[in-house]
Amino acid sequence: MKLAVASIILTGMLFSQPSIAIESENFSHIYNAYKQAQKSGDIEQTLALAKQAVTLGETKFKDDRESLNNLKFNLAAAYIDAKQLELAEEVYINLRDNAQQKDGKTSQAYFLASLDLLDLYAKTWPIESVERRNKKASKVANQVIALVKKLEKHDPTLAPQNYYMVAKILYANPAVRGNYKNVLKITEKARDLLVERFGENDLKTIETKYLAGRLNMTPGRYRDAIENLEAIISTINGQLETSHPYAVASHAALIEAYEKLGKSEEATKHCVAIGQMTPWQDDVEPTPLYRTNPKYPVIYAKSGKEGYTRMTFDINTSGFVKNVKIVDSSGKLFTDESIAALNKWRYAPKFENGQAVTATGLEVQLDYRLEPN
Repeated sequence: MKLAVASIILTGMLFSQPSIAIESENFSHIYNAYKQAQKSGDIEQTLALAKQAVTLGETKFKDDRESLNNLKFNLAAAYIDAKQLELAEEVYINLRDNAQQKDGKTSQAYFLASLDLLDLYAKTWPIESVERRNKKASKVANQVIALVKKLEKHDPTLAPQNYYMVAKILYANPAVRGNYKNVLKITEKARDLLVERFGENDLKTIETKYLAGRLNMTPGRYRDAIENLEAIISTINGQLETSHPYAVASHAALIEAYEKLGKSEEATKHCVAIGQMTPWQDDVEPTPLYRTNPKYPVIYAKSGKEGYTRMTFDINTSGFVKNVKIVDSSGKLFTDESIAALNKWRYAPKFENGQAVTATGLEVQLDYRLEPN
């Protein structure tokens, strides 16, 4: 949520005409009411007041472009909170058009407005609007990727932050996933620039390494993923606190990467690390750190048979599944596939008094459902 105009001084101003003073007083009243509605979480009232603030701001800030733009950003954010994404889109497009007219297409202002628009396309749109959203998102993404490169030549000092912002928004945007190669290149460029400018310990550096690691979690690129993620763990262990927000996430991603490469023992140290970092809860079913889905038995699928298998199991001190037992199942083939899948799952081991112990008597049910034609 972008909060703007928070520091505008609304008192102590002298006006030559009474009408201007009244307009200023009205704006002050509306804007303060907007902030209060926003603070209280009243979405409907926040939106109504944000609209009024923009209307009054058109006059009050006609010579103060930055303040007026901030009011429009507030309005766009209010539309987003109200799930009126197409109206928020109109506001962002207007802001981008204004930036183009004032500063040109190859400008930082146009770039930032384009990022806001692209970020909007990353949100969950109504089903009927998704296809249109995806097409627009892809177009804006290509523009942003080209623009961040041009801006780097104009002002290299802004490049680390610009590439970082682009990498974050592209990674979070499902509408541009088809642009994988460019997204990966931008993310790795952001990582390298941030390392050079701010060093290994910087939060943005670590974040982009994590994004690069996740983007490389594809067949043929797992080793690149591991390189990025192991570097994060090394930095955290050597320089930062283990409570760092990317510590658990990086360990978990490494478990997946090593398991995909068939290196279960390498994955074990990361299972153990997570077990040491996260308290075990006996009243909560543990979440697998790595899981494979069972195959649907072909014979059952052809005959339309659906079902389930319920099992108990233990988690040993290395996070491996052991001692799988069948509680109930609706078919032998479901049983076979369920056991085969569960034996490949990895968990964080249970720790008591600083020592890993075997957790026993856990239960899971795997359901088999056929998608309707």
